[in-house]
Amino acid sequence: MAPKRSRHNPMSPRILSLMACFGIPAFVTATWSQGLGLMPLPVWLISVNLMLLAVLGKDKFAATKNSPYATRTPEFTLLALTFAGGTPALFVGRWLFSHKTSKRSFIAAMWGTIAVQVVCIWYFRVFLATHMPLSFPYNLLAHWL
Repeated sequence: MAPKRSRHNPMSPRILSLMACFGIPAFVTATWSQGLGLMPLPVWLISVNLMLLAVLGKDKFAATKNSPYATRTPEFTLLALTFAGGTPALFVGRWLFSHKTSKRSFIAAMWGTIAVQVVCIWYFRVFLATHMPLSFPYNLLAHWL
């Protein structure tokens, strides 16, 4: 008798989703900022926003089609991409695809993520930019915020 093959995936869908959603923008940022001489932060923000729009569209398609091939994207991944700079894409994607507009738990988590993001940006912009010497590398990044 042949041994049974396990269908258990050693990687959780959350980990795989995060690796895919952050790997592509990281690769684009690394190659474009080095190869074209662009600043990394704007390239990162553009690529994360485009990735979040694509993921929201895919998740909306998977939510409407009950196909075994259409897999849903974990909400944690959507919120992680939002926190990483995809806030504009989240609002555009929610409006464009009419997706995640009525689920109260996601809306509360979304506003919580945005609040933490605003506090982090404020802390970085106000506190670090005023208390660090000018030669400190974070002040270069503070110029873009």
